[in-house]
Amino acid sequence: MRQNIGSRKKRCSTTFRDEIEPSRAPPRDMSKRSAKVAAGTGVDIEIAEKLMTASEGENQAQTNSSSSDSVKPKHLFATIESSAGHIAFAGMGVDIKISEKLMAASKDVNQAQTSSSSSDSDNRVSNQMWGLKEELRFKEAELAMLGERIKDYKTELERTQLSLQGRQVELAEKERCLHSVEELITETNLKLEDRENQYKAVRRSVAQISVELRSNEKHLESLERSIRDSMAKEKALYYVNDEMKECCQILTFKERELKDIRKTIEAKNKVLDVKWKLLKEIKSKIALTTEELKSKEEHLKHVEDSTVKLERKLKQYQAFGTDLLLDAGNARDLQLLLGEHIRKNDILQSKISSVIQNSIEPAKLVLQAMNGFHPPASQNRDVDYDLSVTRRSCITLLEHLLEIRPWITDDVRGEAMKLAKEWKARMMMKPATSLEILGLLQLISAFGLASDFGVGEVRQLVSSGRPQQGNGSETWRSLGIMDDLAVAAGAFIVE
Repeated sequence: MRQNIGSRKKRCSTTFRDEIEPSRAPPRDMSKRSAKVAAGTGVDIEIAEKLMTASEGENQAQTNSSSSDSVKPKHLFATIESSAGHIAFAGMGVDIKISEKLMAASKDVNQAQTSSSSSDSDNRVSNQMWGLKEELRFKEAELAMLGERIKDYKTELERTQLSLQGRQVELAEKERCLHSVEELITETNLKLEDRENQYKAVRRSVAQISVELRSNEKHLESLERSIRDSMAKEKALYYVNDEMKECCQILTFKERELKDIRKTIEAKNKVLDVKWKLLKEIKSKIALTTEELKSKEEHLKHVEDSTVKLERKLKQYQAFGTDLLLDAGNARDLQLLLGEHIRKNDILQSKISSVIQNSIEPAKLVLQAMNGFHPPASQNRDVDYDLSVTRRSCITLLEHLLEIRPWITDDVRGEAMKLAKEWKARMMMKPATSLEILGLLQLISAFGLASDFGVGEVRQLVSSGRPQQGNGSETWRSLGIMDDLAVAAGAFIVE
């Protein structure tokens, strides 16, 4: 690489020298040298050609002339050659008075003409010399013009020299640049050698790493096999964990079920305890009712005597009762009908049950009839009737509804619940009578409101409905509701 750069540098320097020095080759003869110098300095080529023709004519004159006259043409040729040389020197920048030389040459020519007039050869020579003289005059004018051109060419030469100096400076700068490039190349060669050494070291390390890589690949394959085995075991363990989770979920669900069952059992035990207590109370009440039954048996004998009389009037009441039931179009009429005839004939109750059962909404009809159980104060003042009879009629309607057990809608049940809460609120405000307690119990049983009332509340109602005086049982017997109260409480507990 260094040899190539040196050869390129030599070729560039030789080419540049050839370009700036094109005219240093030595001429073969004087005339040709003058022509070349004139051409190299910018002199007109036609003038150089004419000088060359003049020198050739002089040579011919030398061959044709005699030996005696040969000195003068030679002297003339020498003069012309010297003038041509002066021209050449002028082209090269030498300051010589060309015009004086030409005048001296013309004098020599005149002398030669006077001395050579004797012979024909001298005439020919004189003719030639005269022609040369004319030509020299012509050349003198051309040389004057040529001098001006030489001045111009001289200034141009100075400019060229200045440009040449600039080129030399530029060449020196380029040589310095080339020297810096060579230094850079040497540095890069050194760096390249270092890089080659590094590359060799890297190749050696790569070879070592490739060996290690092969061993690592083998180790990696063994690791992959072990990882596959561990993944398979992990999947199996994952399935086992899923099964364990499912089993745990099932166990937690079973535990919740057991807790719920325990809670329900505890609740049922509490309910059973309450029912057992109520059952004891009912047993005590049954003992009381047995005593009442004895009194009622005596009353039954009296009733049997009166039934004979009633059987006679039965046919009359059947026809009359049918007409009255047909007039009971709404709950108010049904309540009034019961209030008017409940004391007259117990047989009408069977027909009341059929009327309730044949109505469109039996529960709604009975619920509307319950509005007279607690009438407002204005109605008590306006209407003169026995409140106990109205309440008995309401209880009778609830009993018939409980026997029929029709389908009760949610709206009707909600209204019944609202009415039961109102009755309970009235009972909490003032002491309740036995008819009020029995009516509330029958309302709860007939409309299926047992789930909304606790057992303790019913127990409280039953206990609060019992009079605290000594003649409490007599009062219940006189009202004839002791058995009804016990039956209603028992039905509520069963529900």
